[in-house]
Amino acid sequence: MKVVDLLVAGGGVAGAWAALTFKKYSPEGRVLLVSDEEPYRRAAIVKLVKNPGSRLQVLTESLQKAGVETLEGRVVEADPAGEAAVETAEGEKKVAFKRLLLATGGKPGLLKVSNLNLKGVFTFRRRRDALQLGEYVKPGQHAFVVGGGLIGLEVAEALYRRGLKVTVVK
Repeated sequence: MKVVDLLVAGGGVAGAWAALTFKKYSPEGRVLLVSDEEPYRRAAIVKLVKNPGSRLQVLTESLQKAGVETLEGRVVEADPAGEAAVETAEGEKKVAFKRLLLATGGKPGLLKVSNLNLKGVFTFRRRRDALQLGEYVKPGQHAFVVGGGLIGLEVAEALYRRGLKVTVVK
């Protein structure tokens, strides 16, 4: 069983920076970051809609340089006694930890309306969401962006710049 000083569940900016900060102040500490995607700056996924050929800045190299171990998977169970179950492509692994940080991010709130599973309806949270949206859109289409926050407005701008008619619903 792997034993670590800090187990980080989540590979977004919060999880990555927490792991890097821990290593900065505890260089001998063992840190494992578990994420179901390669760690990257999630707020930058709008770039993939603006320019589908662009690349995201991944944080893997910075983590490796700092001595943070990464594992592709999900923490599916953790107990206060310091043991977690991590689900990976190879199966479930056990990890013993001294500290656990849950940095799993948010989940888009969905409207309570029917037909959200229809073709052309997207959520916008992960890299694959941005890639699917970027591949789907064509100039002349009409997009309805639900949400007038920072990310919603950035998505609306990206779609507009790609030639779509855009309506933002707050």
